[in-house]
Amino acid sequence: MINLSLTLSDQTQTVASALERALAAGIAVVAAAGNGGGTVSFPANYPGIIGVSSVNQSGQLVSTANRGPQVAVLAPGTHMVSTRLGGGAGTIQDGTSFASPLVAGTVAQLLAVDPSLSRDQIRSNLMGSGTSVTDASGTYVALNSGKSVVSLLPDLIASGQSFASSDALTVAYSLPALGSAVDLYVAVDTPFGPFCLLPSGIWSDASQAGYQPVATSYLGLATAQGTLFGQGGPFPTLSLAGLPSGRYVWLIAAVSRSSGKVVGTIVESPISIVAQ
Repeated sequence: MINLSLTLSDQTQTVASALERALAAGIAVVAAAGNGGGTVSFPANYPGIIGVSSVNQSGQLVSTANRGPQVAVLAPGTHMVSTRLGGGAGTIQDGTSFASPLVAGTVAQLLAVDPSLSRDQIRSNLMGSGTSVTDASGTYVALNSGKSVVSLLPDLIASGQSFASSDALTVAYSLPALGSAVDLYVAVDTPFGPFCLLPSGIWSDASQAGYQPVATSYLGLATAQGTLFGQGGPFPTLSLAGLPSGRYVWLIAAVSRSSGKVVGTIVESPISIVAQ
């Protein structure tokens, strides 16, 4: 992954050739769009480059930021705390040069989860997970780094965040295309210890029996979404009756059958049961 927080007034053959070599090698190149308030500058306007413009603290496209169809994604680019030339820190800066590294960092996170991602897949992920921002020049997508990364990981989505003990809970799941066989684990960290879900729907005390998979050899060749607990799912809606108040953290992990390692990282989905 390469980040280019710079612009050139004219396209040069030297830089274009370097970009071509990087793109031919499958390297994702992220570049700042520029700050003239006009069209996207080189090298961000070069084919295959992930061009980045900037939004302000209100989430709107910065008036001085360059814009146009070569912009793949927007990121924060105003009131950025930065280092000083010659040493020291504390200066406040604006510009697409500060937005571009935020996108580059997200690209690095995506590649850490799935090194096989192509440039087109990375661009699609960034644009598909962001927030729409409309400007007189068009509609753009603002970076949502967390959503970008989580979209590559198994995730559990509870029907809320705060519940009473008299409530019921439904839980949905989202599985990415993992590309190879994995074992899926579902667990909950509770105020009285960790428990994992067994294929039978029974909860097993993980502190005593260890963690066991709820599904084995899941192929993960395509994305999948659905209900885990609730109507239409394999398990009924969960009653919270009798559970003590406190924090409950849902966890889902995909473990590679070939390496025995967790794919990416484990996503936490916390909920709270509050005393009535």
